[in-house]
Amino acid sequence: MLLLLLLLLLLLLLLLLLLLLLLLLLLLLLLLLLQLLLLLLLLLLLLLLLLLLLLLLLLLLLVTTTAITTTITTSTTTTITTTTTNTTDTTTTTKLLLQQ
Repeated sequence: MLLLLLLLLLLLLLLLLLLLLLLLLLLLLLLLLLQLLLLLLLLLLLLLLLLLLLLLLLLLLLVTTTAITTTITTSTTTTITTTTTNTTDTTTTTKLLLQQ
């Protein structure tokens, strides 16, 4: 009878050990899933940072293009004004010479 009780106790201990092993495996699987989730979150963060960098580059391109366009427009306006002034001066000089 005592032997049977000891065998039963041993069987119970083995079942408990198996249950603990199963629990440990489940915990390891959960940690792996958590690690995978953190990796995906990190990849998402890197993607967002890349998108932000792209937006900053586009903004820089827009500002640079606007500055170049403004410079060209100002230069052209100055040239037209100077040419008009020179033409007016030439016309005035010609009229004065013709009046003499």
